[in-house]
Amino acid sequence: MAQNLVEICTLLVDDLYGELSSQVFAILMRLGRASFPMLRVETRLSTRNLRNALAVLIQQQLCLWYTDDDGVSHYEADWYHAYALVKSGKIVRVTEERCGEAAGLLMSNLLELGHCRVGDLVVAYAGVIEKNPSTISTQEHHINSSTLTNGFSDREHNENVHEKGQRSGQIESVAQLRAELDKLLKLGLVRSTQSFHFKPDADIHTEASVAVRDKGEFSQGIKGTKATARYEHAVGRQKKQWRDDSMQIQPFQSTRTNSKRKREENDATNERIKPNGYLTNGINGINGHAHSSNYDGTNHTAPLDVCVTFRDAVCFVAETNLQDNVVVRVNYEKFNVLFRSEQLVGLSERFLGEITAKVFETAVRLVEKKIPRCFDQLLEALKATPVDEEGDECDDDEYIEPLITPAEIAAALDPNIDLKSGLGHGEGTDDNEDDRRQRQTTVNEDLHDGDDVNNLRANGTRVKEEPESEQQQLIHQYMEILREDPRHFVNWEGSRRGGEWSVNFRSLTKYLIQIQIDNTVTARFGREAARVIRVLHSKGKLDEKQVAKFGFLREKHVRAILTRLQEAGFVEVQEVPKDNNRQPSRTIFLWYFDQDRCRRLILHDTYQAMARILQRAKFEKDRIKDVLDKAERTDVKGKEDRFLTEDERLALRRWLEVEEILLTQLGRQDDLVALLRDFIHVEAV
Repeated sequence: MAQNLVEICTLLVDDLYGELSSQVFAILMRLGRASFPMLRVETRLSTRNLRNALAVLIQQQLCLWYTDDDGVSHYEADWYHAYALVKSGKIVRVTEERCGEAAGLLMSNLLELGHCRVGDLVVAYAGVIEKNPSTISTQEHHINSSTLTNGFSDREHNENVHEKGQRSGQIESVAQLRAELDKLLKLGLVRSTQSFHFKPDADIHTEASVAVRDKGEFSQGIKGTKATARYEHAVGRQKKQWRDDSMQIQPFQSTRTNSKRKREENDATNERIKPNGYLTNGINGINGHAHSSNYDGTNHTAPLDVCVTFRDAVCFVAETNLQDNVVVRVNYEKFNVLFRSEQLVGLSERFLGEITAKVFETAVRLVEKKIPRCFDQLLEALKATPVDEEGDECDDDEYIEPLITPAEIAAALDPNIDLKSGLGHGEGTDDNEDDRRQRQTTVNEDLHDGDDVNNLRANGTRVKEEPESEQQQLIHQYMEILREDPRHFVNWEGSRRGGEWSVNFRSLTKYLIQIQIDNTVTARFGREAARVIRVLHSKGKLDEKQVAKFGFLREKHVRAILTRLQEAGFVEVQEVPKDNNRQPSRTIFLWYFDQDRCRRLILHDTYQAMARILQRAKFEKDRIKDVLDKAERTDVKGKEDRFLTEDERLALRRWLEVEEILLTQLGRQDDLVALLRDFIHVEAV
């Protein structure tokens, strides 16, 4: 793992969770895997402090752990979730844009908590609503600062309260919280969490291997190359099945038996609970294990400043659609899909205009609902694993790209968009007759002999289809524009359902990466060096004369450029001797460009830049630490002009300006990291 990435993660943990947690996290990053006694020796902390630090890290999903058969727990640092701390602002922003301000504030609470039981979250909101509902506003980033928006309300329950909450920016019932959480779950922005998600990958692989060996043909041993391939394929499918099953959420059972209700009241009559107060080990709290603690009963919770009795909150929990024992957390993989869509829409707007970009954005949003993650490493491993005809084959549905139709795009498209203006049509003009004829010809070519266009379906049945509306015809023209563009934003997949299309996520992502590589080379070595990179990327391996010919450059000048690029690692050279003597005069030197190598090179440079930004921010903050401590006092907030001197106000103003500049640059660097690492598979981080 890159040292700069370790430094970034440690600085983020230190800034958000304190020096104690960052010290333990840094040790875990250095050791890789350690037991509790080993951590005590390395950190030189007391047992209590070490347990508190591990509880915080596990609560925030920054530490993975596994207990073996001997009862010994092993811990590993989760660098992926540690780095995701830098994305918190973007996650809240995207949630607000997609689901409304209330959902964004609820997402902010989940980010602060790490993971939380639905029941605890409902109890916390219910307590605040019951105590002082008039002070709950979306302007305050507190636990109960959410409101219902965008039409996902439960119209059969408290519809008037929902409408009032939307207008006033307040949340006034648990039903609104339920609707917001249900909205996030449906979109995949929030997912359920089980003990499976807190185990390291190596231990999951070991358990999957044991599970496969204990059943089926592998119980008697594995012999031969084909058997080994089938075994590896079965292990991969087992891991994928566990992962997919962990995403499922069981519906809430609203009917409680008298015995269960009585048992709950007897066990927790006067008990005061805090949200997520007994989930430091990631257990879902099912079957009565919710009150168990992994650290000698020590309560390690994220502060919500809300405590209510369990008996008073039972009625609120019973209103939800989810089981109160379900644990939820932010789904970072789904947010990577949304971030990728933003960059692709920006690319389409850059080359094809605003209206075409709006159509493409609608298509991408329809497709991304069916995509849980940008890159499925387990699925790709199953594709790469060879199996014979009698082996365990994967379902074909797992490999099918999500498809969309013009009818679906027309239903989801903003009706205020003037599609004709983007095509240069005047008012009252109809669809171009040549385009209609060409599309009809394309449809006929895709059909079998004797099939009628108007009565063919995917399953072979013949049902008459409704004719395309004018809006669908215009959208079809926009899709043709996207398909015929040199970047090939979409692909034509067939004529069923009026035309099916798919989005070229992988090729578009590679194109964005190549643009970033060209920009980096241009900034460092000039435009001629970027031209050489484009020539090598387009033509493959070339010698100096060919590079000079295709790049319209002098040969001596090309040699100097190639030497500089080779020293920086952007191009490589291959020696092809003409005879066995391997003399330089009898050797052909072929230059070539490797995009994956350049991508990893720029990724590590970006890590270094982000680490320096975080270091600089910490240094600037420490310079005026006394002023910041004074300004953050409750009696000073909002009254800085009265309690701060002129020099202190000037220093505070300068710090805010520096912080804004550094955080803006940090966000840009994070966008680059997402493009180079999260949108497409990178073997080495």
